[in-house]
Amino acid sequence: MAVLRTFLFLVMALLLTARSAFALSIPAESLQKLVKMDGSSFALEKRKAVLYFWASWCPSCRQKLGKGFPEIDRTKAAFLAVNTDADLSRAKHLLEREKYSVDIVRESGKDIATQLKVVSMPTWVVLSKEEGGSWKVVDQDTGENMGKLLQAVGKE
Repeated sequence: MAVLRTFLFLVMALLLTARSAFALSIPAESLQKLVKMDGSSFALEKRKAVLYFWASWCPSCRQKLGKGFPEIDRTKAAFLAVNTDADLSRAKHLLEREKYSVDIVRESGKDIATQLKVVSMPTWVVLSKEEGGSWKVVDQDTGENMGKLLQAVGKE
């Protein structure tokens, strides 16, 4: 009986965690805090966005950036690689050496990563713009699950 109770507790905890991750929504103002690496602003014009959180110290992140994510249909979603380095000079040095073919942005602060509960690198988040202008999390994952990412970009 104790094993069944423990199992049910774990299932409920997992369901609540998954539900809370996908009930997330962030205000449009939060995304306006993303800026290009040179500090200039940009406009997010698509109804969907893929945010790829990465750091210069993460080998897997650099490898993925080097490939440029050709699987993502840029007509369906904007793709932004969000640098999370505390020391911006490390990221700038890497970007001077490597010529990545994706839009690289950074946060002014850690508001977005905190709001989206990003705790490891790499992490990608698929967002969908809602009626009031806020952005709802469609899906979120860490690691290499490109099939899941592509499926989330295709969701309406």
